Amino acid sequence: MSKPFFIYAPYYRDEGLLQRRSEVRPVHLEHMTRLINSGILRVGGVLTDPETDGNLALHALASSMIVMYDSLSEAKAMLESDVFWTANVWDKEKLVVLPITPAVPLP
Repeated sequence: MSKPFFIYAPYYRDEGLLQRRSEVRPVHLEHMTRLINSGILRVGGVLTDPETDGNLALHALASSMIVMYDSLSEAKAMLESDVFWTANVWDKEKLVVLPITPAVPLP
């Protein structure tokens, strides 16, 4: 039976990040849409700098999501198959995937 996992996937902070992220974002969003449609991705979004001026692209810090999988290894495998992983948008060393027990029902 699948269970929820919380994912925190911070972005690399190098000079070329914005261009890499922009180039592969459409493919990433297609992948996320498939996960939404299959019921795997329950909640997701971008985390931003609290001092942002409204420009999400420039102030995006990380992806965050709650996904449903049978195991931690399946959740990690999903991340590794995403273009944000292969294009070095997500900082692989700082990635966090943890089981979560929601206090309220997930959408």
